[in-house]
Amino acid sequence: MKEIKNQYSKYKLTLTPLTPIFIGSGETLNKTKYYYDSLKGIINVVDEKKLINFLSRYNLIDNFSEYLLNKGNWGNLPNWFGEKRININTVNIWKYQLKTGTLKDNKDPKKQLNEIKTFIKGANGLPYIPSSSLKGAIRTALLAYEILNNKSKYSTFFNRDIKIEKIEEEVFGTISNNIFRALRISDSKEFGGENLILVQRYDYSIHKKAPKPMPMFLECLNAFKPVEMSLIIDEEQNKNKYFTMEKIEKALKLFVEVQAQAMEAFRKNISEFGYMIDDEYDEKLDCNMCLGGASGFWSKSIVYALAPDKQTALNALREFFDKKFKNHQHLLLDKQVSPHALKMINDNGEYVPIGLCNLKIENK
Repeated sequence: MKEIKNQYSKYKLTLTPLTPIFIGSGETLNKTKYYYDSLKGIINVVDEKKLINFLSRYNLIDNFSEYLLNKGNWGNLPNWFGEKRININTVNIWKYQLKTGTLKDNKDPKKQLNEIKTFIKGANGLPYIPSSSLKGAIRTALLAYEILNNKSKYSTFFNRDIKIEKIEEEVFGTISNNIFRALRISDSKEFGGENLILVQRYDYSIHKKAPKPMPMFLECLNAFKPVEMSLIIDEEQNKNKYFTMEKIEKALKLFVEVQAQAMEAFRKNISEFGYMIDDEYDEKLDCNMCLGGASGFWSKSIVYALAPDKQTALNALREFFDKKFKNHQHLLLDKQVSPHALKMINDNGEYVPIGLCNLKIENK
């Protein structure tokens, strides 16, 4: 029998958000599915089973159903309880609570809390970081790393119709013979809802004086709430020792630097609005990864790495975005950077990019 004792190399991963991370579940909560207690600064999310039991106990199911039917997306849970003269603070119909951070009551419709996009959760209702999110980020970083270290080899792939899948096939192999089969990452350990926070998304155009609030609210894993995962390398499938922790760490760091260089125009123009992606985010933790939804175009694109120079990448992207988004005037506005808007959040008065994090890799 073949010896497999040393076939697997095992590592512990510690993922620490430096700004809140959003990984969506695909679910959206409207105002009939939560109650915002502005005095306490928390969101109470409805447990549908508890709500049905409550409505059944007081023979209110038909009444509530009619309310939802008539109001639709304009329905509001506290208003319905008010109409029934029931103190919403005295009922037990909640699944979990969510901190709201710097969210405030506001008369501006664009700043008012409305629909909430929820964080991904497991079968038991607890949030976690899926392995696919982390593996995808590592894959993109390694792809950029290979391109940047072999520019001439991949130069022919830069054209008006860039086929990322063709580049991936060249770097990692075909589906049946893909080197990434050697790399296995676990889902993170589940964590409690107390580690989540609600944030509002802002868009900052390089041509504007201040970030613009968007009617988009996200459940996020809060900053400096680390989660653990594991990484296993099948050394039999790890051809030519392609995967090493040193290489992965270098690739992650290099890809963040590529993003920072692409966004240099933002860094210069909006320094007063807070920090951008930088080499040193914290005294103890470097930013070496951008993860999750709303983390921006740069965190998922290799165009700036693939292009022969920054200006060529800029020209190609402004043409691409102009065709895709006709009303956004990319050809006219993307003179310094493309795309010309950066997705941000308000973190205690500072506007920061979403999804910045540190990934620490240790031997098991």
